[in-house]
Amino acid sequence: MAPQLTAPWATAYLQVIVMLLVFALGIPALLFQLSIPGEIHRIIRRRMKMRWLFILMIFMVFASILFIWVLHPCGSASLTNDMCFYAALIITSIIALILAFWIHQFRRSVREKIVVQLTKISKKSINKKNTVDAPSLADLVYLGERGKPGDEKSSIIDAINGLAEVIQSDQKYDGTSLEDVINGIEAILVDRENQGSDKNFLDALETLIGINTRLGDRQLSNRFDAYVTNMALSNIGIISVQTKSESTALTFLEAVRDNPNSLFKMGVAALEAEKFQIATHALNRLEAIAEREDKIKSKGNENLFGMLAHFWVRKGSARRRAQLFFTRMEGSFEPSLRDCITGATEYHYTFADFTTADALGEMLEEV
Repeated sequence: MAPQLTAPWATAYLQVIVMLLVFALGIPALLFQLSIPGEIHRIIRRRMKMRWLFILMIFMVFASILFIWVLHPCGSASLTNDMCFYAALIITSIIALILAFWIHQFRRSVREKIVVQLTKISKKSINKKNTVDAPSLADLVYLGERGKPGDEKSSIIDAINGLAEVIQSDQKYDGTSLEDVINGIEAILVDRENQGSDKNFLDALETLIGINTRLGDRQLSNRFDAYVTNMALSNIGIISVQTKSESTALTFLEAVRDNPNSLFKMGVAALEAEKFQIATHALNRLEAIAEREDKIKSKGNENLFGMLAHFWVRKGSARRRAQLFFTRMEGSFEPSLRDCITGATEYHYTFADFTTADALGEMLEEV
């Protein structure tokens, strides 16, 4: 007959179960801390903590039942050598199984798996509700912001690009659903403490151009998403001028070659950073846009005159470049050059760009 569960037996069981609990929770927790970057902790804890808890509970129940089944009851007051061997084997096997499970989980990139899962959730939401799942998108953007420049940020940009393609391929898409997606791309890149690489900026540029192209294909270029996309191109372009290579900045300038507002902002940023080749390239494009008409008027060319004013007030060679345009286009200003400068001054003053307005005022006095 099996012996009763005595106090010594119960104490032994409790000690072993506690030890298993420590290993079952402690070792995975240690692996979790050592193997997963800090920015992923928050997402895993919020989205997957119940799953891991359930798996650990299964391990614990299995270990406890197996341990008691082997060691109790036994026919003698003390454990035989074989029983001690089996007890040690069980405990060691359970620990090994737990370790094997966690190693399997970390064998693939945790970041990659989370990105795939978040993307799937977002795409399901798009298919069901014609809108991206906001928490999943926020988590993707968070991973992108905290990700290392290069491949980690690029993987998030690619995922967000995929979401934009799915949204825009829907027949119900009306050109007003991508604001959070586009702003997310900008947020991933421009964090000054963890700014994207040149490749990340170019990946984002390709994504934004793709969004604009699909808007044009759907004849939605006048909708809100087009405005947000162009704003993002301008903002990211300014950062590229300030912090990225000249080739990257020039690529952004080419992307906004027909957008005077973006050309002006990027050109001014280039002048402030003393990147004169980029600034001159922006001025060249603004001049080319103005010269499409027979006469150069103030209305529609306010950014051109503002750009010329910024060149003018820097004096020296920069002023000489501005003067070259005035000389070359003499007689083409309508009604006159001074009237054009005056109109541009009022325009920039109205939009609270006082620096440009003051530069125009100085140029007006000296031209």
